[in-house]
Amino acid sequence: MDRKGFEISVSMLVVLILSTVVFAGGLYMVKQYFTLATQVQAQIDADTTRQINAKLLEGTEKVVIPIHKKTARGGQVVTFGMGVLNTLGAEHTFGIDVSFANAYDKDTEESIEVATEGQARPEQKYINNNWLPQEFTKDNQFTLAPNARQVIPIPIKVDNRMSDTESTRRATTYVFNVCVFKSDDSSQQIGCGEEQFSPIELALLHGGKILKVYVVVD
Repeated sequence: MDRKGFEISVSMLVVLILSTVVFAGGLYMVKQYFTLATQVQAQIDADTTRQINAKLLEGTEKVVIPIHKKTARGGQVVTFGMGVLNTLGAEHTFGIDVSFANAYDKDTEESIEVATEGQARPEQKYINNNWLPQEFTKDNQFTLAPNARQVIPIPIKVDNRMSDTESTRRATTYVFNVCVFKSDDSSQQIGCGEEQFSPIELALLHGGKILKVYVVVD
């Protein structure tokens, strides 16, 4: 065997191994970066926290989302800050449910559900499963002492799809319902769709109403 040719082959093998290691390390760093970015975006900034606490201290609202509309692009995470005040006179466990409600054109405000034939339509189940953290769709609970308040982040990640077959429609506002249940029994949580609540059933909600947040996808 030619010694020189053997040395070149070994050198090439070393280069290939080093290249593979560097590439794998690069992928790991990219993954760590995006994981960290997602965690940071899931936090609520100090100014929003101050607004939430100020509104709760006014005493007129039990549940508040002072900034309820944000803009994002595919793959981005937007985080809404929600404040909850326990006015029930005793320690209480609350439950949260967040659910996709509907969508409409950003400019014309025409509902996507009644848009012209052939337009892509969002699918509620897909968006709930892929845009929302699972803790906001499965009996997310927290306990508050009497007159205590808590600030809760609601992160929504704009997926590149709005159904199994359709890409996320741009220039569109996606609307999400936010419900805070005041029942200790999570089995009484009946979802967060407006069609599920009669005026009497709204009494199950802390604050007696469904709140909404709006994600505008450019």
